[in-house]
Amino acid sequence: PPDLVPRGRGPTATGPPPSGRARARLRPTARSCGWTPPLVADGGCSSTGADCSVGPDGKSGRLVGPFERSMERRHAGPRELRRKNYKNLVLEKDTLHEWRPVQSLVAGLRSAYGRYAVFFYNELAPDVIALLWRPDAFRPVPFSALVSESKRPVLDRWTGDSLVVTNADDVVAEIVQRSRNVITTFKVLVDKKPDDAPPADESSKKAKKAREDDIESESSEGNESEEEDKD
Repeated sequence: PPDLVPRGRGPTATGPPPSGRARARLRPTARSCGWTPPLVADGGCSSTGADCSVGPDGKSGRLVGPFERSMERRHAGPRELRRKNYKNLVLEKDTLHEWRPVQSLVAGLRSAYGRYAVFFYNELAPDVIALLWRPDAFRPVPFSALVSESKRPVLDRWTGDSLVVTNADDVVAEIVQRSRNVITTFKVLVDKKPDDAPPADESSKKAKKAREDDIESESSEGNESEEEDKD
């Protein structure tokens, strides 16, 4: 290489010393000639400063020669690219890059339940994740096998052509199960009953009232029979 030219000499050892411009031409930079410094500093390849001794290794105690030491340095690679150990890292666990549990959870909830509710949180301090039901989430719709997930009949005595509505309990239970590894506390704020809620079945109300009347009549008859026995 040009850097190996003896100082004070020209292209040949017997010629006169070159001028400043010629010396600059004989010593090009590493970038211009395409030469890069070695990544692995191996002193065993030096003709003047190589360690050619054979002695015990400091770790295992076995005899190690210069060739083996050179191969170990080359196998380890450059110091900047070697694997480093840190005290605050557990070697048995993999390092997770770009680990964002809150963002990942909210993205999954929006993808799975975005048609039922709106999920939002404060990105600067994501301590609370809020859920707000959509206005049309509980609108009665005809039953269909394609959209039967998390649905329940509107009426207690339903038939084949009955309307169905979203079952909020099932949706909340799925959300709790899905976010159990991130969320610690769940709170449900119940608002007043919506105005467009379907009316209850009149027949079921009458049947319930009839059962209550039967229970009251049976209890009154039992009390009268006990009083007669006492007399």
